[in-house]
Amino acid sequence: MIRQQAKKMIKTDEGWSPKPYKCTEGVWTIGFGTNITRITKEEGEMLLDLRLDKIINFDLLSFTAELPNLNDTRKIVLINMIYQLGLHGVKRFKNMLRAIRNGDFERASLEMLDSKWFKQTPNRCRRLAKIMKKGTINNLARV
Repeated sequence: MIRQQAKKMIKTDEGWSPKPYKCTEGVWTIGFGTNITRITKEEGEMLLDLRLDKIINFDLLSFTAELPNLNDTRKIVLINMIYQLGLHGVKRFKNMLRAIRNGDFERASLEMLDSKWFKQTPNRCRRLAKIMKKGTINNLARV
């Protein structure tokens, strides 16, 4: 009860901002008055878990029905892509998605590499494309 009342009061006092702004003290802030210039690793883990829950429980479902050829490893690649690019960003990979639908993971891998995304984050893209092609992961962090 005390937590709910405190939360309601803080939300009213702080207001909501989905975009970073400088508070009256000049500190970068977001959400309900959360200082974003320094967060703890625990807070970072909580944010990561929240985003992954959303991606896995909602965003990924929009792919699994139309992409029955995906094993769990390849789903992890899409989760990673959605985390970085957003759901709508990944949906723009029409040729990659078509190749996955057809079970042509070599083509899907090549389509990942033939993208603006590859130019922006080549190491990550190359690693994920290799996983998409092989369908297996030896080491999640570095492949």
